[in-house]
Amino acid sequence: MQKRFTDLFNMILIEFPKESKDLIESISFLKESFSDIMKIINNRVAKFCENRDFASMEKYIGIAKEINAYEDYLNHIVAKSNEKASKEFLAEQDEVMNNTDMSDDITYQVDHKAEHTLNEDFTHIRPYGFRFRNKTYICKTWKEILLKTCEALFMLNKNRFVEFANIRNTNGLKPKCFSAEPNNLRKPESICGAIYVETNLSSNSIRYLIIQMLKEFGFMIEDYLVYFRADYRKNNQ
Repeated sequence: MQKRFTDLFNMILIEFPKESKDLIESISFLKESFSDIMKIINNRVAKFCENRDFASMEKYIGIAKEINAYEDYLNHIVAKSNEKASKEFLAEQDEVMNNTDMSDDITYQVDHKAEHTLNEDFTHIRPYGFRFRNKTYICKTWKEILLKTCEALFMLNKNRFVEFANIRNTNGLKPKCFSAEPNNLRKPESICGAIYVETNLSSNSIRYLIIQMLKEFGFMIEDYLVYFRADYRKNNQ
């Protein structure tokens, strides 16, 4: 069964590279969720041991063994997946876009005044900026777009924005994108000293996160426009 699923996964990566982005991200977040559950189990087992509740200990140790088996399975799938696709979807998109052999090539430059929406695919796109609530923000990276968007929403409603730290798998917001503690994130950046946001995200992950934040604040996708600096998609086909 494991080999069949792994073969299917690899085939999806090869035949449907664009559509497989969400699948790869979902596996990553599923692994993180398993990790969080294992930490809870560890704490409960310690408490059961202290209370000499060995029956409950065995029950939770059994659950932990089952989760560990699935964790190994997911790690095996990711290890066998297409390396290029994994790097593209899981590595920080800013590093991809800052590749020295194409970052400043005029060949790939596009009209930075052309308006784009959050419904588009941002893979291999270098940003110029975005427009939100009649204000234009000039940005060189997707990370900068994320941070400035967060700051703009934070200034609109500080209390609502800080609540993002308490949202997990609610209204589409993915786990571990926001936290009150920087150690809970891979590459945290502070938003006005009140909350931290994960910045180790691909361009499309940032796009998706911005969509969810806008929805939480009652905005439409059409209220937010993006401007491109360069388009490297033809070079990466």
